[in-house]
Amino acid sequence: MVKKSGFVTIFGAPNAGKSTLLNALLNFN
Repeated sequence: MVKKSGFVTIFGAPNAGKSTLLNALLNFN
């Protein structure tokens, strides 16, 4: 579920910013 949620977020807002996604992943871990 967590992996799916992450994928949805990455696919949901790819233009939001890769930095934000990386930060979110780092914070999640």
